[in-house]
Amino acid sequence: MHSASIFDKTLAAIRVLDELSARTQRNLEKQAASNTAIVQKSAIAGDLLLKKEFIEPHQKQAAATGVQDPEQCLDLLIEVLNRTNNSQPESIGAPVTREKRAGSYSIGSHIADHDETPQGRAFREHILRGM
Repeated sequence: MHSASIFDKTLAAIRVLDELSARTQRNLEKQAASNTAIVQKSAIAGDLLLKKEFIEPHQKQAAATGVQDPEQCLDLLIEVLNRTNNSQPESIGAPVTREKRAGSYSIGSHIADHDETPQGRAFREHILRGM
């Protein structure tokens, strides 16, 4: 009985170690893929910084290496944003529209000609009933 208990504990320990090994391997693969993407994107960032004249040609390699470090990347982003012309119409991410017309407001992706909130509908019905 005593040897079965040691056998069970050893088998359980081996299973735990096997699971830990599998998780470690998955994490290493994810990290390797992330590192590859970072290297590729940092080269693109260096090219764009040079093309957009934020850096000089001799600074390209240092910029590409710098964007791989989070603190240096944020410093570079702050510097670029400080130099960027605020009148550029393009935005990052989803387009932002703030179109307004007299007597109208935006609900989702379209312009409402009247108030489509529950309170607005109740008010409209109240007014129409009184006419």
